[in-house]
Amino acid sequence: MSFDFWWLARFVDEEEVGSVSISFATAMAAGGPSAAGLLAIRRWIQNEPCTAAQSYMSLPPSVKQAFGGWYKDFIWAFNLPGFQVFGEQVASQLTEDNCCRFISIRRCSPAAVLWQALGYERASRLPGIYGNLFIPASEVATALRVVKETYAGLDLDQATARAHAWIADSNSLEQTREVIELLPVALTEAAQRGKGLVVVGRPQI
Repeated sequence: MSFDFWWLARFVDEEEVGSVSISFATAMAAGGPSAAGLLAIRRWIQNEPCTAAQSYMSLPPSVKQAFGGWYKDFIWAFNLPGFQVFGEQVASQLTEDNCCRFISIRRCSPAAVLWQALGYERASRLPGIYGNLFIPASEVATALRVVKETYAGLDLDQATARAHAWIADSNSLEQTREVIELLPVALTEAAQRGKGLVVVGRPQI
């Protein structure tokens, strides 16, 4: 069975900050990645130079056997249980006015795609937790500065190709680039509007 994965970015008005903050904290309290997910992330870090330009589906059988043991766990490591519920809540509140970005890709969580694009050193500096974040309007400028510093010097074409190799069997190059650009674009638009921002990823089963 294959899944679609959503990554949603929604503007947050000042009067919503209290309720969104509580919901986000509740999602965080539900826990981080599973033990298998954390192990997969560690193995990804260790094997990052070897897997940077590889598509799982096109790997030789002998390599796929070793790589595939943690590939799926890595993809699912970014789907935190509390944020699946929170993601449903955010999705139900989307309107034409507050929807910043709505990305849907197949077979791979968007945060995993982003980490594959950026590499661990950059990805670990991003605000939020495994692709999920809540930034009040008063903190958007700081978060945007951190994201810009994290992306500084990144070759976007190479990063897109590196990430797309993992998901090319089910997704377009344009979708991959949209994932990579979501955080800087969404934070820039939030800053321009004077709004807060909430970003959440979840599988759509």
